[in-house]
Amino acid sequence: MGAGLGIIITVVSILFTLVVMAGVGFVMWKVFGGLMKQSQERSRILTTGIPATGRVLQLMDTGMLVNNQPQVRIIVEVQMPGRPPYQADTTMILSMLAVPRVQPGCMVHMKVDPMNPANVALMI
Repeated sequence: MGAGLGIIITVVSILFTLVVMAGVGFVMWKVFGGLMKQSQERSRILTTGIPATGRVLQLMDTGMLVNNQPQVRIIVEVQMPGRPPYQADTTMILSMLAVPRVQPGCMVHMKVDPMNPANVALMI
């Protein structure tokens, strides 16, 4: 009876460890996978996007740091020739050194996704 109980405890411990590790792996995949997708989308817009300027309306901290740099949400008023101004927002990792350049009221250079003008990438 003692050996059987020991095997059961070992199996349950192994299963518990696997479930916890799978949960941690899933969370890391969601976080880092999302960051990679954002980075790839930003690179695509910077490469193929239409040049524009924008006025920063809001700068908000998301509470996330990547390599000790804050991830921020920035709402801008996009200004493109031949089109009325409109608002767009983007989330990006921003160098602490660049934070003063994206305060509300600041003008920034950006690129706009030609397929979806709501997607913008700031050139900071």
